[in-house]
Amino acid sequence: GVPLVRLLGGTALRVPTDVTLAAGDAVDLATAAGRRRAEGFTVLKLKVGTDAHGDLDRVRSVRAAVGPDVRIRLDANQGWTPREAVRVIRGIEDAGLDVELVEQPVHRRDLDGLAWVSDRVDLPILADESVFDVRDLVEVIRRRAADMVNVKLAKCGGLQPARTLLDLAAAHGMGTIVGSMMEGPVGVGAAASLVAAHGTTAVSDLDAAWWLAWSPVTGGLRYEGATVLLPDAPGLGIADVSEAKVQRHG
Repeated sequence: GVPLVRLLGGTALRVPTDVTLAAGDAVDLATAAGRRRAEGFTVLKLKVGTDAHGDLDRVRSVRAAVGPDVRIRLDANQGWTPREAVRVIRGIEDAGLDVELVEQPVHRRDLDGLAWVSDRVDLPILADESVFDVRDLVEVIRRRAADMVNVKLAKCGGLQPARTLLDLAAAHGMGTIVGSMMEGPVGVGAAASLVAAHGTTAVSDLDAAWWLAWSPVTGGLRYEGATVLLPDAPGLGIADVSEAKVQRHG
């Protein structure tokens, strides 16, 4: 009979989120970045890793489009080799583009490569696909392979495993965010409730439900600019599931 965030020990019903810029050329990314800024987002996650030679220009274009007051973080989605990652990241550092962090620069199983990159750049490295469970995170910590970790409920198996990962990361001085897959208001609502109750060291990645053209449920979270608004209602605030919507769009 209580909101999930309160069950988890929190009281806040507002959680900030970043928003993703899909991979594209420099011009398209700059245009999209300007739109997202106008919509109120102040943390942009830029997808890179598809073309190491052009990634620096993409980041430079987005920075020029949004100015100095918007945070930019990069997600390479395992797309670079370790050498490419170091070359691109050092280029970004040398250009003074004020990037916040770089997510999963190399293949998830290449922890030696991830550690090699982390040791050779100044920007924080965020592990995502490399960490599904506690065993994975312990290995990342042991190798000093990353500075931060992205915890996702759909990866680790739910709220309790996610809290364990967040606590373990914090105990070893790692930064944290909570992310989402391409989920709707149910999955993102649970992740946002965890963030509201537990906290993270950086703005979390909770924009997945913002992209939906329609929702199969009535109630649940809402978005107000770059803020996730959690309902002050039992559970996740889901009032109804629309079978008609599911059948129409399914």
